[in-house]
Amino acid sequence: MQQFASFAKRPGKRRRRARPPPGRRAHELKSHCPARAAVKPMARQEGKDMSGNPECEAERDGTLVAALGGRSIVLVGMMGAGKTTVGRRLAARLAIPFTDADAEIEAAAGQSISDIFSAHGEAAFRDGERRVIARLLENGPQVLATGGGAFTQAETRDKIAAQGISVWLRADFDTLF
Repeated sequence: MQQFASFAKRPGKRRRRARPPPGRRAHELKSHCPARAAVKPMARQEGKDMSGNPECEAERDGTLVAALGGRSIVLVGMMGAGKTTVGRRLAARLAIPFTDADAEIEAAAGQSISDIFSAHGEAAFRDGERRVIARLLENGPQVLATGGGAFTQAETRDKIAAQGISVWLRADFDTLF
């Protein structure tokens, strides 16, 4: 045991902090936003939030859209979780199109979803839903709100994983019902 004593933490000794990379100060933010760079280091140390600055938000949003490439942001979740509401707001914020899969299914079929279910059954509806979502995923980048049961189909999940970024919107029971 004596040979490992030198590796043990010595009482009373403080560890040194890691130093920032050469040319950087510890308090500097890693953002390239000119508005952030103009803020005095003291204001940042005091915890003032710069997230509301339109210049910085536009830079971040543009970076996010560029990172998407041709992929879509696909909102999934239970019926009533807010996919359409959140999707419209997110698309407006990112300045990219919003598409509601349920509305596209109704337009393609010329019937409401409840009419499709009653006339043709769930299996036929899910097959049409899968085909419509596959077609919509070709049009990225966009925000795509799916129907409540779309993600239950393995083929649809695989297509979303290959051509989009899925975001599960979770809501508590009281919100859903």
